[in-house]
Amino acid sequence: PAVAARRAPLAGRPATGSTGTTLPDGPTLADVAAHATSEDCWLAIGGNAYDVTAYLTDHPGGSRTITPFCGLEATEAFATEDGRGEHSEEAVALLADYLVGALVG
Repeated sequence: PAVAARRAPLAGRPATGSTGTTLPDGPTLADVAAHATSEDCWLAIGGNAYDVTAYLTDHPGGSRTITPFCGLEATEAFATEDGRGEHSEEAVALLADYLVGALVG
C-alpha cells in the first residue's frame, strides 16, 4: 500500500548498487534477479530496486527474514511483513537509503 505509492526521488542520476555497478538506464527485474544471495541481495519493491545487502545484519527480524526474497519482487512481502502485519513508516522511509533506482522494462 504505502510502499507502492512511494518512490524516492531519483533526480535523473544513474542507478548504482553497493557493488558500484552503474545502470545508466535503470535496473530491470533481470538485474534484481542477478543479486539473489545474502552476500549480494537486491529486492524489487513498489517499482524500485533496492540493494539491501548492507542492511541484512541490521534487520530487527534478522537476515533470515529477508534472504528468501533476495533477487525477487518483494512488494507484497514487504508491505505485509510476509503476512504478519505491516512495516512502520520508519521502515518504509529507510528504503530510500538502499535505493538502486526505479525499475524499467
